[in-house]
Amino acid sequence: MPGGEVVRSGLRRRQLAGSALRVGLSTIVLFGLYSVAPLKERPDPRIVVELVISLVILIAIVAWEIRAIVRSTYPGLQAVEAVAISVPLLILVFSTVYIELTRTDSTSFTQPLGRVAAVYFTVTVLATVGFGDISPVTDMARLVVTSQMVADLILVGFIAKVLFGAVQLRRQTLAEQPGPEQPQQTPRLGGLHPRQPAPDERPPTSARARLSSRPDDAPSDRGRDSDRS
Repeated sequence: MPGGEVVRSGLRRRQLAGSALRVGLSTIVLFGLYSVAPLKERPDPRIVVELVISLVILIAIVAWEIRAIVRSTYPGLQAVEAVAISVPLLILVFSTVYIELTRTDSTSFTQPLGRVAAVYFTVTVLATVGFGDISPVTDMARLVVTSQMVADLILVGFIAKVLFGAVQLRRQTLAEQPGPEQPQQTPRLGGLHPRQPAPDERPPTSARARLSSRPDDAPSDRGRDSDRS
């Protein structure tokens, strides 16, 4: 294996290990905060404000991930990392809201939701499974669940269009850049090597140039005619 391939293979392995570490740490931190967060009864307007702020933070994180994809040497791996961080964050945002709703009003859903049940219900909505064991009852709960459905659709469209579009753009940019081992070719002008003059730059051979040599030959011709006479 050439030295360049060994270096690139090592870089890919380090990038993969770094992405796996970041995804693992972010998932552990998110679920750790979710498990110990003081989720309690709150008025509906405050729940809505918290949901809006959480979604704004999610959008900011996604925008940062897109920026990282466009600048990354391995955009495909960076896109997988973005999805692996964005999806758990979206799940935990709505799980938190569902817990606060059910603690504010125990009749918000068909059964009271704990932390695990809230995550379970959020995932079923995201996956459009809909087992029917848990469903919203009050208008406020239905509005929040509808908001999650819209956010899920946006997330799926975002993954399909924006993330992978950024991956393709970055790959095209990397393909257009010359590699470090590619020799630089000498530029050619007009399809010819620069040391060879182009056809239009060569001195023309005209009839006037051919005729200019005939007066020099004329005396010798007259001398030969006088010798003959």
